[in-house]
Amino acid sequence: MGRFRGVDELLNNPKIASLAKIVERREAVDVFRVALPEKEVVLRQARQWAESIFSERASRDPRAEIVDRKSRTVYKHPDGFRVRAYPGSNTIEFRDTNRVYAGHTGIRESDGVRGIVDSFVARHKLIPDGETDLQFDSLRFVKSRGMSADREMSGIVVHNAIAVYSRWTDGLPWIGRGSRVVAMISGEEVVDYQRPWREVLPEPVSKVRLRPVAHALEGMLNDLSTRSGQQDVSGEDIELVQADLGFYAAGKHKTQRLIQPVYLFAYRLREAFSTNGFVFGFYAHEENLEHILPSIAAPRAGRRQRIMRFEQQRS
Repeated sequence: MGRFRGVDELLNNPKIASLAKIVERREAVDVFRVALPEKEVVLRQARQWAESIFSERASRDPRAEIVDRKSRTVYKHPDGFRVRAYPGSNTIEFRDTNRVYAGHTGIRESDGVRGIVDSFVARHKLIPDGETDLQFDSLRFVKSRGMSADREMSGIVVHNAIAVYSRWTDGLPWIGRGSRVVAMISGEEVVDYQRPWREVLPEPVSKVRLRPVAHALEGMLNDLSTRSGQQDVSGEDIELVQADLGFYAAGKHKTQRLIQPVYLFAYRLREAFSTNGFVFGFYAHEENLEHILPSIAAPRAGRRQRIMRFEQQRS
């Protein structure tokens, strides 16, 4: 890949500079194997989740209706409760459909949220015993306000508090769609809980040397040039929103055999007509391992990854 204008400016960005220091310090990262989930085990656990939660909250017979879909199995209750299981990724989700993005909570501090989530997890045995690589990451809120017929704005109502937990392995965070455990609270109850859980085997299968961050930035600009049809793409055209190095976890519909290090960049274009942004993924090593990042076919120059719409940024 040739040198794009503005890469040096991007390297001076505090987010990128922080990544570069991590790479310089680590030099190499272990790659770990993921235990492939057994469908029967995942469905059995999901059913236990459903029976436990429905028995606690349902106003009638807690038994669930089971609906099999193409890539998931759904346990449904007439009161509006749902438990979904995705056997390919060992992802299980609970949702109270009547209280998500509705209701009201007075919770404002992370300590209160964490106590509620910890109690919910312990009662229904949602996280494997002895698991220590899950860390509280951030607290977010679902808010709304309205306007009267006289065009007067109402006060802001906080409907839900959202606790986000990140996974860590060997000193690096997991990143990507399947990397975080998320709990939503209404009042003082968990009304939505999403738990992707790929089990990591303890012994590494390989050790890979990390590519310099500059290589990933070159790949990002190269990909943007190809997709926009503009040869004169510069780092100065980009407003960087987020930059991460970590173990990539694919979404809940995808089976994955390994966790390996990748760079993820979220950015917006400074001259774009829309505020929508993009996410670019780039392997942080050159080994020929499992292909897990979304990609475009037959790249002509270097390794270029598919740009995806960036719809949600971390707080």
